[in-house]
Amino acid sequence: MIKVTRKSMFTGVERTIELPIKKDVLERWEKGEGLVQNVFPGLTPDQREFLMTGATAEEWEAAKKNFHSYFLNIKKHQRNRCREKADFNGGEEDKS
Repeated sequence: MIKVTRKSMFTGVERTIELPIKKDVLERWEKGEGLVQNVFPGLTPDQREFLMTGATAEEWEAAKKNFHSYFLNIKKHQRNRCREKADFNGGEEDKS
């Protein structure tokens, strides 16, 4: 077991957690030896994600919700923009 410190790519918060891995294996992975799921098959997906991004499962869930809202707002904006173009073109949708 070793303590691993990472900074979240989402929040910038630095956290330290204890993981059931060996320091030399972590160091080799950090240098690019192997895929995280192959090097650390005994870790949970959340633990492997923490190693890669510093993000917790809760942060990932929040990011997914925020992305979904952002995506829906873009789609709504695009639909409104198409309607505005159709009104401007005398009722015909813009084909560009």
